[in-house]
Amino acid sequence: MVSNSVMLPAEEHLAFHHALGVAIVQWAHVENSMFHVALACFEPCKPQQIASGFYAIENYRSKLNFVHRVFQTSKHVDSHWHEWSTLSQHLEGLSKKRNAVAHGKLIVYPHAPEGRRYALAPMVYDEPKKKSAQGHPPPGSLCVRDIDLYGKQFSKASVRLHSLYDRISGNEDLLGEFAQQEPQALTLAQLRRQIYAMSPRRTKS
Repeated sequence: MVSNSVMLPAEEHLAFHHALGVAIVQWAHVENSMFHVALACFEPCKPQQIASGFYAIENYRSKLNFVHRVFQTSKHVDSHWHEWSTLSQHLEGLSKKRNAVAHGKLIVYPHAPEGRRYALAPMVYDEPKKKSAQGHPPPGSLCVRDIDLYGKQFSKASVRLHSLYDRISGNEDLLGEFAQQEPQALTLAQLRRQIYAMSPRRTKS
């Protein structure tokens, strides 16, 4: 049972880095789900050969463009084009959030309020004209709640992609219901309970 309602610095350290790790992994799932959509557009296909080509593309936008063009020339373009077009535009917007997570500069503000002590700051930002004695993250920074929400948004995009893949492939769409759910930002109290729930319980010796 967590009795103190304030997120302590050590707790925020754990919550921040956990959220960051989850967000990075969830973005990897996005790219893997994009590959599966492309795979479903090739018939007949050899997954190993297509994977060799797709994963040889290092730039995310180039990966997205590859899948987009494959979709345009597939037999699924008439039945699923509107959904893919809408989803690909959404992925384009999410890529900016992915870049902020991947390329942000970690800065620690030990005297800032809870939830703002750890931040991924933009590599280039305007210094405030009047600096606070406590120190605060600059505009555009991502703190623990922001990163946690980004991870959930990446997860939803991955689920939407895989739901589309299932329907293109003629499989049962088991993820359609989850693909419609809107991610919600957790409060600091919820994030705090989350890290305690994941921590191994200590047994008395």
